[in-house]
Amino acid sequence: MKYADNAWLFFAVSIPLTLFTIMVWYSWANSRALYQALVSKQEERKEKIRERVKDFAFFRKTPKLPR
Repeated sequence: MKYADNAWLFFAVSIPLTLFTIMVWYSWANSRALYQALVSKQEERKEKIRERVKDFAFFRKTPKLPR
C-alpha cells in the first residue's frame, strides 16, 4: 500500500476542522446554560458593586464630631 506524498495535508485539515465542529456544536447545544452562567456572573458583580456603594455611602454619612 502506498501513501501519497501529501497525506499529512488530510490530517492537518481534518483534525482542526473536526475540533472546531465539536466546539461549535457544544456551544450551540449548551448555549442556554452558558448564557445563564454569564448573566448570573454579571448579576453577582452588580450586587458586589451595590454593596460597595452602600458601604461607601454609609461611611460618608457618619456624623462629624462637634468642635
